[in-house]
Amino acid sequence: CDATSILFVTDSPVTFLHDLALMPQQPVVRQLESTFKVDSWLSKDSQNQRSIKVARPKVVSCWTKTSVKAGSEYLYGDDSGLPTYTAPKLPVDLNKGYPASYIRKDDDEACPVEVVIQGAAQAQVAWADVQVCTFRNNLNKICLTPISPKNRWVIDACWFEGTLFLDIVKTQDEGGNYPDADRFTYYGYKFEAVCTGESDEVDATSEFALLLRIKLGNHGVIMAAEVDCARDNSGAGQQGASAADPLSKYLELKTFKLPHQPHQRARFLAQKYPRWWIQSFLAGIPTLVLGGRDQQGTLQEIQTLSVPKLPSEAAAAGQPFDAWRLLRFADDCLAWMSQHAQARAGEHLRFEFRPDTAAVHMCTVQHGTLMDRLKQVFPAAAAASLDQYQEPSSAATGMPNAAASEVCAGSNEDEEAGAAAKRARLA
Repeated sequence: CDATSILFVTDSPVTFLHDLALMPQQPVVRQLESTFKVDSWLSKDSQNQRSIKVARPKVVSCWTKTSVKAGSEYLYGDDSGLPTYTAPKLPVDLNKGYPASYIRKDDDEACPVEVVIQGAAQAQVAWADVQVCTFRNNLNKICLTPISPKNRWVIDACWFEGTLFLDIVKTQDEGGNYPDADRFTYYGYKFEAVCTGESDEVDATSEFALLLRIKLGNHGVIMAAEVDCARDNSGAGQQGASAADPLSKYLELKTFKLPHQPHQRARFLAQKYPRWWIQSFLAGIPTLVLGGRDQQGTLQEIQTLSVPKLPSEAAAAGQPFDAWRLLRFADDCLAWMSQHAQARAGEHLRFEFRPDTAAVHMCTVQHGTLMDRLKQVFPAAAAASLDQYQEPSSAATGMPNAAASEVCAGSNEDEEAGAAAKRARLA
């Protein structure tokens, strides 16, 4: 795409929280420099649906974030915040406790990429093998772009020491500006509470997260993903299964309004299945537990879905989505982002998908602080990981259907050479 040079000021007061904390009276002025046209990509992809390398996620570490009442501390390498799943007795009134017993997340709470870096440092991750470092939230947004053309997203980024660091940017578009949004959010947290034996109080401020190493196309990614709960694997047979596949015990919990009409069912499949699939697939979580509620907010049924089967089940119901296309788009978009970020190494960049242009726009953030933040946290991370560097091993793929046989995993000669050069720079 041809570069343009347009100056503009953001039209939203909710931009980059770290910048606003330092410069509360100053708008963020940005210079538009390049675009990634989604329609053009879709046209080319339709003509050449290439295979893509994907490796099954590998658990690197975890952390527990304590509740606001306990100080909101990050406990790296600590799994005490992982609750155990227990099937609830139906029916359950999901309205119970609202709003008196609801401890909400702070809307202005930041999720800085430094949290992921510190978790990786504790786990002594070899940064030479990492092309992208991010929370799963950012990858969800990128992957779903081809089928969510009306959903704007913003991601901040900086290329530092050979890695693209992606930072979450909260926008007003993600605030749930619809009637009863707060209550519906509560339903989700309430469902998690009743499935994990914590139904008296609904505290949304604590979390358990996995730190994962994934392979997405040409990108080795260190990604953090919040996980809802895990099965009770205390039985001997279940312990063996968990040892063979450490991710098999984890569950994603979701609530949904029970559809009664054919058009409601079709919309449910078209809107929910792709999002649930990409979120769970990226983290390697194989099972969804769904709580179906009625119009009044009463939990009426529990369903268990196999994540790998979601694409085929949606297709069988007449609402197909191309799971491979979502991954190919993410791979190409990340490559474009990395190319431009590397050319502007050390600069604070902003990538924004704008529905009105059907394109991802890249611009610089004047007075951005992301580079300075990375410099403060990264030396210890790099030093810790260099001492523990090991050559990457190949991994089995985690694709959801028979086409997985076309996917290759592992590293090629170019990637190994790049890792060696990166180790030399870090040393």
